[in-house]
Amino acid sequence: MGSASEKTATKPHNVGMKGQIGLQIHPGDELLIRFKDNHGEGIEVIRPRTRNNAMRKLGLLMSAFVVLLLTLPGAAEEPKEKRELLANHETLAVYDGVEYRLCRGLTAFCPKQCGDSGEFATFTVKKYLKYEKHGQYGDPEQKDYLVQVSDYNKKPKGDPKILETVKGMKKGDYVLLSWHHDYVTKEGASSPERPITKLEKIDADKAKGLLNAPEAKEDKDATMKETALDIKTKKPADQIKVKIENDIATLDVLSQSGIGGATITLTNGKWPTTVVLRLHLSGLESFAVSNSKIKLTGSVLSHSGNTKRLYLTEIDKVGEREPESEVKVLDAEGKPVMGLPDKGGYFEITLPKALLEGESKSLKLGWIDFYRG
Repeated sequence: MGSASEKTATKPHNVGMKGQIGLQIHPGDELLIRFKDNHGEGIEVIRPRTRNNAMRKLGLLMSAFVVLLLTLPGAAEEPKEKRELLANHETLAVYDGVEYRLCRGLTAFCPKQCGDSGEFATFTVKKYLKYEKHGQYGDPEQKDYLVQVSDYNKKPKGDPKILETVKGMKKGDYVLLSWHHDYVTKEGASSPERPITKLEKIDADKAKGLLNAPEAKEDKDATMKETALDIKTKKPADQIKVKIENDIATLDVLSQSGIGGATITLTNGKWPTTVVLRLHLSGLESFAVSNSKIKLTGSVLSHSGNTKRLYLTEIDKVGEREPESEVKVLDAEGKPVMGLPDKGGYFEITLPKALLEGESKSLKLGWIDFYRG
């Protein structure tokens, strides 16, 4: 296994740790590799006697590692996946049908090969039966839910049981729909996932009973009556109209010049569970909203396919990550559109929960429709 000094030198490279092996070869060396397999049987790999032949050395190394992979399958295994539950959603919903959607175009594989384009079954949430938030960044209660059922080429995609259940539904059917918001780490990469834990069609009578059942939690409307927001815009001509209903605050930003900013301060009560920003602009080259610790930045390019970007960062820390949100482009009736919004349309962004948690009572908002030369 080598001397203590050799172990110290090789440990930073994980040699001898979790099944990793290091080999040091010098010109003219003659190698003999001896080890035992999982059954205790000895295996030897001997280097041919021809010296100073780089290709033979490379061939020996390749054959040695192939033998290792075949005989020690569990030597370097690590946990394949780490899954952290951030939120649990259990709802009564209505099936709205299937619609074809293209991805946000964030990678070179978009839209055909990224896996995020295709047909989606859509559901409108009518009532929450249970909601639990386990992590700081867990999704708040949602108004709708999407399930991808095919890829870009309309080939079936997803859990066969879910696909079969969706196939047997028609528009207007009531369902019991539950899902998790997980934060998953695998193969060194982390990302959010929202797997379905229950999808069950129910009849109208059972749905009516659930809809009429008394709420087990606090009266949200009574709580929201105490919420008060003070808004100061940088430009007098700019306006932000506020509507708070059912624990959802909608902030409509109106800007004559297309460039501006504002400070939104919570003066009474608590932040609603969901805060939705609607920027009534013809473009969105730059957007930012922040509290004292977290900053959300984004844009929708006015060229190159109108690529959307949205990132969440911690102030004074290096690194960024994608939030559990997106930039939506909607028309005057609130329907999704491609590219940039037409007259009366707007950009919609649901603020990540991280911006509303903690002791921060103030949000700073800034926007630019188009950069000027």
